[in-house]
Amino acid sequence: MKAKLPPGPRLPTLAQSILLRFYWPRFVAACERRYGKAFTLKVTSLGPVVFLADPQDIKEVFTGDQSSYRAGEANAVLRGLLGDNSLLVLDGDAHRDWRRLLSIGLGRDAVARHADMIREVTAANVCSWPLDREFPVARRLEQITLEVILRAVIGATNPARLTELREVIPRILNMHPFATLAVAYPGLRRRLPWRAVSRDFELLDRILLAEIADCRADPDLDARTDALAILVRTAPGNMRGQSITDAELRDQLMTLLVAGHDTTGAALSWTLERLVRNPTVLEEARRAAQHSAAGDPSGDDYLDGLLKESLRIRPVVFNVARVIHRPIELAGYSLPAGITVAPGIGLVHACPELCP
Repeated sequence: MKAKLPPGPRLPTLAQSILLRFYWPRFVAACERRYGKAFTLKVTSLGPVVFLADPQDIKEVFTGDQSSYRAGEANAVLRGLLGDNSLLVLDGDAHRDWRRLLSIGLGRDAVARHADMIREVTAANVCSWPLDREFPVARRLEQITLEVILRAVIGATNPARLTELREVIPRILNMHPFATLAVAYPGLRRRLPWRAVSRDFELLDRILLAEIADCRADPDLDARTDALAILVRTAPGNMRGQSITDAELRDQLMTLLVAGHDTTGAALSWTLERLVRNPTVLEEARRAAQHSAAGDPSGDDYLDGLLKESLRIRPVVFNVARVIHRPIELAGYSLPAGITVAPGIGLVHACPELCP
């Protein structure tokens, strides 16, 4: 067993970080071709990061002893955006409890109850798209996914709050790189250049806390189907009998708002990008949609396969990260505690041996 990290580029850390920032998929794919299924990159603020492209190694990270692989610690930079209680920055029992609870509010049955609403929101938005001219579709699809999230997750119905949410969330998610420094370092929000960022977060917090208060006081809480209501109703029985605070609910709502609508909008955008570049598939997709609308399950099967293939070749999340908490043997190397490992989802999806 080799007692050293996998090989990797000899470029300075700053140079590697810049390449990752601007050319992430191409740079990482080039490293895989040169160094193999496990290679090490040096990343500013993270140190050495071991990228994994072999499915068996990745399976070990996801199914091995999770006390050794800390996802929340690897996502610590997201605390300034999502909050200290977000599922994405938690590890151990707290992560397991919240994951179990959120799966109740966002499970298949819970989502199915919103199917009519999703169709209505989508149809209303698509009807406003211009005809016979090109236009950027990503923002339109993000509007659809945000509206669905606002209704299905928060159950938001207050017109004034909905208007404010539709405006403030895109501002937060599309900040200028300079403004994002106030996300990584929240203390900067007190300084003049980042005051606008602070005002946006304060507005979003005020709206979410108001929605939480209304939900807790709603006499029809038991009849509501949104995820927030389900969390409020079911939390005491699923969090070892402990009540959940407004701050915890706020952070989970932020997680669902940010991680839910942005990723879904990106996935839909890439699917349309692939379709317009493949006219034969686009025409087959049109026929499949017609069959699906007529109740023919073959149409559903084709569209399901189409979406999965789009996600394979245009993964929304190219890789994830875990911080190792004890020395482990992985990918033929003895990795020390404190090292970050990054399962390369995009690398696996692009492997011709696995996906001819």
